[in-house]
Amino acid sequence: HNSIDAIFKRTETGTKWYELQGEERDELIREEVEKVLLDTNNGIFTETFRKEAQQERIIRIVVRTMKTLAEQWKAGSYSVTKTEKDFGYDETLPGLQISLSDGSDLKLRGRIDRIDVSEDGNDRTVKIIDYKSSQKKLDYTKVWYGVQLQLPLYLLAAVEMEEKEHPEARVVPGGLYYYEIKDPVVTIEDTATPKTPEEVISGELRMKGVTNSDPAVAARIDTALEGKVVPGLKGTNKGGLDSRANTATGAQLRRLGEFARDKAKDLAEELISGDIRVEPYQYSGRNGCEYCSFKGVCGFDKSIRGYGYKELEKKNLEDIVPEEEGGAE
Repeated sequence: HNSIDAIFKRTETGTKWYELQGEERDELIREEVEKVLLDTNNGIFTETFRKEAQQERIIRIVVRTMKTLAEQWKAGSYSVTKTEKDFGYDETLPGLQISLSDGSDLKLRGRIDRIDVSEDGNDRTVKIIDYKSSQKKLDYTKVWYGVQLQLPLYLLAAVEMEEKEHPEARVVPGGLYYYEIKDPVVTIEDTATPKTPEEVISGELRMKGVTNSDPAVAARIDTALEGKVVPGLKGTNKGGLDSRANTATGAQLRRLGEFARDKAKDLAEELISGDIRVEPYQYSGRNGCEYCSFKGVCGFDKSIRGYGYKELEKKNLEDIVPEEEGGAE
């Protein structure tokens, strides 16, 4: 994250990050990554040959990431990029400050990896991207139960920031996405396809998320609407979007963020009222204990009577945002 952010900031003037190519790009990336790693744990990545090999791997992944992000950027028509954007650390976003029943305030804050903005007359379309080191997708079931609120809250925060900065504009949610930071390996099976290795890698690195269902808005992330930036995001001969595309109206995207904010309030109210039941979730073969840092001390043991996982019932977008609330935007 730090390396990518440093590259974005270094290219704010002069050659833009998406214009970098070849040796110029690779050398700039190497310089920025080495600076970040030198400041990491007192330069631990230079102490042994093994650490130096890890450094080279990190540089290779960042080179691949910046190359792919540039390809995805140039496939669309967004014009402004904001990176590592903080929200909730001051009073600039009152919409993410929630009053609770006991008179206290819940202040939601965070850092959005990337906000892209497209300007079209009085309209400003906003999309957000969250970088992840492992595969991740937005799951409406997890949103419903309050397990996955980050991305919808980030989109809401980005939209409200844009509305505050441009009160005269109509701000439209364009989409919310995860980008997995990795450098895929092309296998023998992959080379048997008509695609080149680069095309296979680009396909694996497409962003996962939800896009505004308005074809004109969707085309801002992928002008050709060929599914090269977001899987399944393709146009039809009639000017619409493929029914298999993961989409939602602009109003639904905004309401999704508002739902996440309401859910955060409900969770805070439960905690304040003393509801701290040890009840980890279980869903699709996974559970909340897998990566929990406190599973050794919480006392949860499903072999003890009264303890058990909370099974999550499958939900979809319409459960969160009924059709009558999800009009076009």
